[in-house]
Amino acid sequence: MGVNTDIAVVNNGIDTDRFSPSGPKHNRIDAAVGPAIVFVGRLVDGKRPQDALASLAEIQDRCLDAQLFFCGDGPMRESLENTVAEKELDDAVSFLGRVPYSEMPTVFRAADLFVLPSRTEGFPRTVLEALACETPVVSSNLEQTARIVEQTGTTVEVGDIEGLATAVSDLVEDKQLLSDLGKHGRQIVTARYDWEDMVRETTNILGQIAKISEPPATDRKGPSSPEIPAIRDETNIK
Repeated sequence: MGVNTDIAVVNNGIDTDRFSPSGPKHNRIDAAVGPAIVFVGRLVDGKRPQDALASLAEIQDRCLDAQLFFCGDGPMRESLENTVAEKELDDAVSFLGRVPYSEMPTVFRAADLFVLPSRTEGFPRTVLEALACETPVVSSNLEQTARIVEQTGTTVEVGDIEGLATAVSDLVEDKQLLSDLGKHGRQIVTARYDWEDMVRETTNILGQIAKISEPPATDRKGPSSPEIPAIRDETNIK
């Protein structure tokens, strides 16, 4: 069996009015003295929060006052907290737990940088949300994320702690580059991934499918009556 190549792809979309650089900021993140780096997601191995934490020591070699904020919860939280205590990073790392979705714009607005060191991803909406708030992204070099992150931040190979630390440090040390990438990121998101545009595109595609699927006009009248054969009266046949 083959696959019909007439396929339409509709991207994820977000509310770019809600996720924007204008508005309130998360108090704890905004109060950071140095660069505020945020990790948003479940604290599970696939998201590699341990890589974000491991990179912090190297980041602090260049940016002593850098701070890392974990927004999310999960089975790895206890082990991460233990590592923070062992390395005496309590002043540099904060666990904010699960942040309500309604408050996520405040998180991205307050952050200087969003890190996503995941081992695998689909096309994460968090990347679009961060960029819509003009917050650049450093993510793993995955096919699904690289196409947008490479234009609005930096990608690194999965598990490359040194590369992650270097990418983050390079960006947070260059305020102008950070600002330029953030503005460019929002331009891309509003142009290609705005929620209202995605709704219109989806509606248009569904309308086209409905037209293609419509039966011909003659079929909509219902099946025609079967032809009844004539009955011969043979009683008078001689």
